[in-house]
Parts: sequence; C-alpha cells; structure tokens
Amino acid sequence: MEYITFPWKQLGTALRRLSLSGSAGNAAAWVLFFIIGAAPLAAAAILYLRRRSCRADWLLPVLSVMLYAALWFYVNPSYMNVYLSPLPLGDFSGYLLGTVLYSLLLTWLLLRCIRSFEKTGYRRLLFGLQLLLYAYILILAMESLWQGVSAFTAPFQELSEKNSAAGSLQLNVTAFFLILQAITRLLPKAAELILLAMGAGFLRSFRRAAFSADTGAKRAASGAASGFQCGHQPPSACLFRIAFEQLLHYHLPAGGNHRGTWHPDPEPPLPGKQAAEGRQ
Repeated sequence: MEYITFPWKQLGTALRRLSLSGSAGNAAAWVLFFIIGAAPLAAAAILYLRRRSCRADWLLPVLSVMLYAALWFYVNPSYMNVYLSPLPLGDFSGYLLGTVLYSLLLTWLLLRCIRSFEKTGYRRLLFGLQLLLYAYILILAMESLWQGVSAFTAPFQELSEKNSAAGSLQLNVTAFFLILQAITRLLPKAAELILLAMGAGFLRSFRRAAFSADTGAKRAASGAASGFQCGHQPPSACLFRIAFEQLLHYHLPAGGNHRGTWHPDPEPPLPGKQAAEGRQ
C-alpha cells in the first residue's frame, strides 16, 4: 500500500531533511511547504481568471487545506498517532491521509471531465466514460499485479532466510504452494477486471451502433413526431430517453400508436358460474 502515500510521503521526508539541514534549509522548507500547499488554490485562481471555473472547483480550496495538513503530518510522522487517532495505528494513518488526498483530487478531475462532455452528444459522453473505465482497469491491473508479486516474493524470501539448511526440493514445493496462494488471491481481482472489460466493450459497441435498423427507424419517426433531438438535449436526458424508449420497445405490443397510452394486462376469463352471476 506504499503507492497510496506516493508522492506525499516522499515530499514530507524531503522537507523534513531540508528543514534539519540548517537555518537556511529550514526557511527553504517552509517556503516550499507553502508553495506546494497553495498549488490547488493557484489552479482555482487560474481557472477563474480564464472564466473556465465551475462548481467543482470548490473542491480545490478543500484540497489545498487537506494538502497542508497532510504534508505537515508527513513532515512530522510522530504526531500522526497523537492527533489523528487515539490508538497507535502506525503507517495506517499515513495511508488514510493519502486516500483522502487522492479521493479529493480524483473527484475534482471526474467532475471536470463530466462537465466537459455536458454540452456534447451522448456518443462523446460515452467515449469519455469509456476512457475513464480503461484508466481504472489499468490502475486496478497494476495494483493486482503488484499485490500478487508481493504476496509471493516476501514470504518466499523470509522462508529462504529462516530455512537455509532446507533442500532445494523442499523450497521448490513451498514456492509452488506460495504461487498457488498468490493466484488464488488474484482470482477476485481478475473477475472484477473481466467485468470491467465487458463494460468497456458494451460502451464501445453502444457508442458505435446504439440501435438496430428497425429500432433506429422507429426512434427517428417518434423523435420527429415529438420534436425530440439528442443534439439539443443534455447527454443525461438523452441517455434517459434512449433507455425509456428501449423499455417501451420491449414491453408494448407491436403495431399502432402507443405514445402516452397505458396497456394493462388482460384480465383472466371468469369461470362459468361467476360469469353468469356477473351478467345478472
């Protein structure tokens, strides 16, 4: 889990070493501390001056405050267990700080990406979602590979050091079972990667050809009758309309104009005695 704290922990360590190098180093460390923490605020100011700001940019001041706090704790790691938790959590407190920083940063980036596709058609929106899904698949695959390799190398190295008198056959058998254990732990991640890849393939197919020829013709006719065009609607409204029309296509009876008409299920026929009583 060291990747969660990268590069924040490394920045804190570098600032601490610079601060301990002398009075000039301490002053330089404080200057760098304020510059790094103010980077999100500078980005928000640039976007505002260029008139490209949006509501998602309110996360940047929050990110700046959190960055100052996280850097201070990474510079002074002994204070993590004093102020962040009543129980000594060790390196886990650093992982929590890194998780919060990356959560704020990725949330801001995701909201900015969604806004960039807000005034475009649904195909471009699907393309953006597809790219985000591919990026997540890549990150998840790298994380799974790193965890799988670590789950094998660390126990095998420890076993080799503590059992130096063991023969090569015993070490090979142990290594075989360690490999099986690492593969077993990777199976849930592999299944998740397969599902994500299938989702990305669905988005790609839906972006290229969302409808068959018959459905596309019916949708074009209904859109012309109602004056609805996806190009003049937000992508979210367009996708909702597409899903609703697909629902109508599969659940309404064929033939006739069924726009705005509810078709209840036919009632079952009554038995002979009940039907006679109903006529009376």
